[in-house]
Amino acid sequence: AAALSEACARRSMPRSLPFILACALMAAATGLVGLNARWALGPAYCACGYAFGSLHALNPVVISTLYGTRAYGGIYTSIAFAGAVGSLSLSTGLAARVYARAVEEGGGSVCVGPACFRRTMATAGCVCLVGVAMSSALAYTELRSMRKRFKASLAVVRRGKRQQERRQSAASATGRRGGGGAVGAANYNFEDQDAV
Repeated sequence: AAALSEACARRSMPRSLPFILACALMAAATGLVGLNARWALGPAYCACGYAFGSLHALNPVVISTLYGTRAYGGIYTSIAFAGAVGSLSLSTGLAARVYARAVEEGGGSVCVGPACFRRTMATAGCVCLVGVAMSSALAYTELRSMRKRFKASLAVVRRGKRQQERRQSAASATGRRGGGGAVGAANYNFEDQDAV
């Protein structure tokens, strides 16, 4: 994911663009787990692990790109803390309640079957889709900022070129005026010598 972010930067694309892919991959992984099929577990685990690792690899790169290094530690810590709070909320607040309600509906002491965590997986998938939307907004904002910086730098370059052209034209005009005076003085001297 970090290599993909570097490739995006080399092609003048937003470095936060891989966030969209990572969140979409995580949403697909939760959807595969929600299917409760054996064939889907392996791809789901691989997709979930890759997406989770990608998010952690992209955070430092995107933070330094968007906000610089001055407040890097505080921003990175707040992102890590937000991830921990979100995981704790979904695991204890949501998954435990969904499991308890499934046990009550089943009338036993243990929940068996896909209904135990299907709502949890659906909610987690929706949260990941919200992440896709927010990552898209972040990439769009970064793209607009990149275009503004490019236009500003292009304006500076054009202004510098105009100033250089003005200096060159002024220097050439000064040279022409100086050269004309010298020629006139030389002619005046020759005329004086002829008259003598």
